[in-house]
Amino acid sequence: MEEENQIKIEELAKQILSLARDTIVVHMRFLDAALGRLIPVCKPRLGCAMTDGSRFYYDPEYILMIYKNEPAAVSRLYLHMLLHCIFQHPFGYNKLKKDIWDYAVDLAVEDTILSMQLPGFSLQKDEEAGNLLRKLKLYVPVITAEKVY
Repeated sequence: MEEENQIKIEELAKQILSLARDTIVVHMRFLDAALGRLIPVCKPRLGCAMTDGSRFYYDPEYILMIYKNEPAAVSRLYLHMLLHCIFQHPFGYNKLKKDIWDYAVDLAVEDTILSMQLPGFSLQKDEEAGNLLRKLKLYVPVITAEKVY
């Protein structure tokens, strides 16, 4: 019974991620090749989603939880991970302070996403994030991970 439920959870999460991927392609066809290179890998009990630059690791229960709370959040998460890879954020920064670098790259990616104003990717937290980014732009007019770091 437990195993059957886990299989159902994993299949549903896979379908949600497929829908999120399709949403990205519908709005940004030019990202299709990049999406094809970011391989989704199911990792039960991971508790989050992350990328190593070539794989998109996700906890299926985490995907279901964020989809239930805000369906656009999964498409946004997928796009967020993809942009990290395109901007090469996970690569070659071993000598930096990891927590500060992680925050800087997230700010840069979110600024990019918000500036695109894509339908189907808006989240409840966008207004608050936009306010923070506008304040940051007073000091860093063009937000990149390197400049924010």
